[in-house]
This record gives sequence, C-alpha cells and structure tokens, in this order.
Amino acid sequence: MNQILTEKTQTALFFRIIACFFIVNYFVWPGLYKDFVYLVSIFFIIGFFFGFKIDLRFSRLFSISLLVFVLPDIINMARGYSSVSDIEKISRNVLLVLPVGAILYYRNISNDLLTKAIVLMFFYTLFFLFLQEGGIFASQSEHYDGEYPGLWYNKGTFSTAVVFFYSLLAGMFFVPVRKTPFGWLLSGFVAVSVILVMTEARGPILAFTIINIIMVFIHYRYNLKSLSNFKMLSFFALIILLVIYFLLWDRITLAYIEASNYLVAGDISFDNSIAVRIESWRLAWDVFLRNPIFGYGVKEALEVKKEILASGNYPDYMLSFHTHSEYFYMLERGGIFGLICLFLFVLFPFYILRYYGVSLVEAAPTFFVTVSFLVIGLTSATLRNNLGANSYLLCLALSMAYSIISANGKMKNEIAS
Repeated sequence: MNQILTEKTQTALFFRIIACFFIVNYFVWPGLYKDFVYLVSIFFIIGFFFGFKIDLRFSRLFSISLLVFVLPDIINMARGYSSVSDIEKISRNVLLVLPVGAILYYRNISNDLLTKAIVLMFFYTLFFLFLQEGGIFASQSEHYDGEYPGLWYNKGTFSTAVVFFYSLLAGMFFVPVRKTPFGWLLSGFVAVSVILVMTEARGPILAFTIINIIMVFIHYRYNLKSLSNFKMLSFFALIILLVIYFLLWDRITLAYIEASNYLVAGDISFDNSIAVRIESWRLAWDVFLRNPIFGYGVKEALEVKKEILASGNYPDYMLSFHTHSEYFYMLERGGIFGLICLFLFVLFPFYILRYYGVSLVEAAPTFFVTVSFLVIGLTSATLRNNLGANSYLLCLALSMAYSIISANGKMKNEIAS
C-alpha cells in the first residue's frame, strides 16, 4: 500500500531533484556555478519563513571559517589597498550555510543520489567537451583556444573544479556507514581521467594522481584480509598506474624540458609555463618582502609590481599573469598574517567535524577535498577565481555535511543495538 508522502518528505524530495539537476548541469550551463548558490539559498530563505529548520551551530562555525580567510582582505580594504569586490568571491558563499544547515538539521542526504549525481555530472560534462572539440557547443567561448576544451572556463580552473568533485566522491568511498559503491567510483575515475587527458592541466592532474595514490594506499592498508578486496584493489591500482602514465608522462617530459631551459639557458619566454610560474613566485616574494606583515592587498600589489618591473629584473609581460600559487599569492596580498589565516581556514573544517563527533575515517571526504586544494594551490590561486572558489567551498560544505550525517547515523545504529 502506497503511503501518502508527508509535507516534509515532499519538500525533501523536491530539494533533491532540484539539487541533482544543478549538480549535473554545474559546468555545462553557463554561470550556474554562481546561480546555484543563490537559487538554492533563496529557496531555503523562503522555506525558513514557512517552518524550515536550520542547524545554526554549523551555520555560525562555517561562517567563521570564511571570515577567517577574508580577514586579511578586510584589513587591506580598510587601508585602501583592496575593495569589496576582492572578497566577494569568497564571502558570497556564506549563503551555503543555509541549505547545508537545513540538510544537517533534518539529517537527510542521500548517499546513492549524491554519488549518481556527481558521476552523471562527469559524463554529462565529458559529452559536452567532445561537442566543444567538434565545434558544436561553446566553440566561441573566450577561454577556448581550439586545442584544450574547458567549456566556458579556463582549462586549469575547470579541471581544478572537476578534481574537487572527484575528491568528494573518493572520500565518500571510505565512510563506513554510507560508502560509495566501487562501481560508481570506478566510473567517476574513468570519466575524470578522460577529462584531464583532454585538458592537460598540470596542477589538477597532479592532485588527481595524489588523491588516487592515497586512496589505494589506505585500501591496501586496511583491506588485505579479504581476497576479493585484494583482487579488486589490485585491478584498480593497475588502472590508476596506466592512467597516471598516460596523463603525466608527456606533461612531466614537457615540464623537465621547460625547467631545464629556464635553469640552464635562462629562458623566461611567454611560452615557458614553468618559467612563468617561477618568475611569478619570485615577483610575489619581492612584493611580500616590502610589507611582510599584512601584504599589499590587490590594488596596491599591482602598483608595487609595476615599480619592481621598472628595475628591469623581470620581463614586462609578467603583469599579464597572476601569481600561480595560492601560498605566494596570499603572501603578496596578505603577508604572514594572510598565510596564517589561509592555514586556519584549511584546518577549521576539521575542528567543526570534531565538534560534531566525526571520526577520522568519517572525515575522509573533507580530507580528500582539502588535500586536492592544497596540492593544486602549489601552482594555482584557486580561491581567487569564481569557479574555483565556488566549487571548493561547495564540495567542502557537502563533504562536511556528509560526514556529520554519517556519524549521526552510526550513533543511532549503536544506540539501537
């Protein structure tokens, strides 16, 4: 006999359908990565006035973590070195606390639905990447150079966002109560591998490689008692090794050549990406040394760079490039204080998880998302890009909600037994 859905269940089902639609179309629909946050948050603001409950503890804690990150920008804005628009990329994501806070209150997030939505997103995005290469879709995108597809985005930022979602999927595979089925994880791995082969973005490929190596290492460490697990993991490890070879070999070879040309021949040409990155780090370090405590914000840092370039120690075209590192960029615009805030921002989610009683194993989704961010941050300023910031914070919030709900389910099972 079919039971009549309660109003609460109907609302939850409606939200799941809407959320899955947005996740699947996240990269394909232009601008959806920003609209997603606004639309879903507006939905919950309206729902709040009609009886929706929100976990205010999580909302406060998550908001504090964002405030910690933008604090250097706020200080430099007061000094006249930055503007409100400089912190908008991060601050607008504070709206995420509304839907995630509601999810935590009702303890209702479907592992099966989230897994399928993410994997479907990968294949759906991959399909449109092939269409872009064929000149059928997004062929006039300002970021598409005719060689490396990235839909509407820079190939590096696009690949970074894809790896964040894969890291979330990989971390969910470790959660005992609500783990991702291996078949879905393998499907996601294959789709993301093909995407990265097409984009050839070095930083995201490195993060993807490290995430998979850690994943296999942990599984071998804890799952060797079962012969079936051993066979499954050995097969997966072999696939990973083959994919890593095809993904990285050409890029490693090119990086070696570019690094050799830079170090031996002094090649700092526009086409040498290794040289451009190292020079951007050196330039950021020189800016940092002039004001090591709080840095120079965004506007003033550009002026300081112009002064330094006038000395002739760097090629003039360096002004066309941002600092290709989350850490050097933070030193440049926030100084030592900014770098401390960055690491506090990275560590704060784990404090929140501990506050909710989440174990180390259950914190795996947040751990994998954080690792991918830290690795990509070596060669990219992820959080200074709209797509990068939105994707990281969305995956971070989802990973935390998933872990907290899983821990809550575990406690319920222990009480019941």
